[in-house]
Amino acid sequence: LLAALLLKLKEFRFVVFVIVLLLGDVKSVSRVVPLLSGWHYDDILRDSIDPVASIIVMWSSTWCKEAFERFGLTPEAEDLPSRAHVFIGHYDEAAARKQVWWEEENFLDDRFNISLAPAVVYIPPGGNWENYQLWDGGVQHWKDWVRDRLALEVLVQNEATEALSFLWPRIDNVTEALLVPGASRKVFLQPGQRVVMTRKTKENNEEFFSAPLQALPSKSCAHGEVQQIIFDDQILSETIEQRHLRFQEENKYMKEQDQHLNARDQDTTFTHAAMIRQPRTVPGFDTTAYGLIELPQEVRDHMWKYYKEHEAYRMIEAYSSIATGINQHIVNTTLVSFDLDMSQRDYIAMHLIQPYVEQWAKRPLEFTSFYGIREYHRGHELRMHVDRVATHVFSVIVNLDQQGIDSDWTLDVINFDGTRNSVVMRPNTMLFYQSAKLIHGRPKPLNGTLYANAFCHYRPLDWPYEYGAGDILYRREHDRKVPVVDYKVPFMS
Repeated sequence: LLAALLLKLKEFRFVVFVIVLLLGDVKSVSRVVPLLSGWHYDDILRDSIDPVASIIVMWSSTWCKEAFERFGLTPEAEDLPSRAHVFIGHYDEAAARKQVWWEEENFLDDRFNISLAPAVVYIPPGGNWENYQLWDGGVQHWKDWVRDRLALEVLVQNEATEALSFLWPRIDNVTEALLVPGASRKVFLQPGQRVVMTRKTKENNEEFFSAPLQALPSKSCAHGEVQQIIFDDQILSETIEQRHLRFQEENKYMKEQDQHLNARDQDTTFTHAAMIRQPRTVPGFDTTAYGLIELPQEVRDHMWKYYKEHEAYRMIEAYSSIATGINQHIVNTTLVSFDLDMSQRDYIAMHLIQPYVEQWAKRPLEFTSFYGIREYHRGHELRMHVDRVATHVFSVIVNLDQQGIDSDWTLDVINFDGTRNSVVMRPNTMLFYQSAKLIHGRPKPLNGTLYANAFCHYRPLDWPYEYGAGDILYRREHDRKVPVVDYKVPFMS
């Protein structure tokens, strides 16, 4: 395409030319996400402050698998804009209905009124799925239909002292226009495209310049697209070294954004795969799924004493930018760490709390972890999840403090039979729960100033479960390891 554009450019006699083309080395690096449920897609939307547009290919492995295989959607979607500009997923309605075991699931084929498949759903930027548009066949190819909806109206403005002629590629032709100094022209670009200009040097060679990318996505998961591109004499005066350096920096930045958002998609996908597969595989125990009690006085005294003595060492909690369990891209949690005094940590966990947990669990336990004291703040959400099977089997939440609470911040759970409940904790209460098997979280935003929790984890003695390579949970049996849960989500299963 670039060669054809340059050949066309030779017909012109203007001093400076501008072309619009897809940046060659900003390639899609995002995998197309196999959506496991409607809930999975909703969480991916919530992973961004301002979600990009979404494309979801709807199909069914029971009655249109071959049609989907011929549909032209590859795992990398190389011929569509990258993850920094559009989320792309696919949804197998038959698989979703087979694997989702909880009640109150909003299946995407029902949500989008799918009657024919394969079909394509487009959700505009911002994530309001009620404004979706549907392609379910017709004369126009589905990828052309998608590109029409992704197209951005961009104002190209000439503020240089020279007349500019620019071209931009269409599907089957090249459109050209002239801009005199001070003139502007609206064009439609695909996300990730940028304006590049060329002009003749004294030696009659082609010289390329590009406009700086504007409104780049950010690692805070907010997003913007170019709305205006300005060419001025400053851009035209860049040296070759300056052009190359900026070009490389912008390309590197865009690749980092693609990788960052793809990694967050991976984290959310792992969470949902675990919620589907783990609770039905991990053994249950002859006790309740959860239980709430008042915090025993001795535990209360020791924990509050520690909290007060160490609150001056409060810090922002270290949390990976690709982790999606807490909405840290919106507001940070703070931490008064028990690691500041590990002897006190172990005394509270093993000598004060553990006897109560063993009484509830009806078995001796091994202490594995005591985390906190984590302080949540207004707007925080804790994503629904299950805990690590290897170490977090019987767990405890200790709620120490709540301040400025305008409405209860409930712990939501999905029981082993798929029904849902909400638990209200008050300050100085303690909740036991089977955390590797019971789906739990606080998905509604905290409507309050502060909510301080500590988390203590145990497992049965001689617990045979451990994680291995390849996102697989194993159970030790004599001299071998038996795979129990595979958390990987292949493009097609």
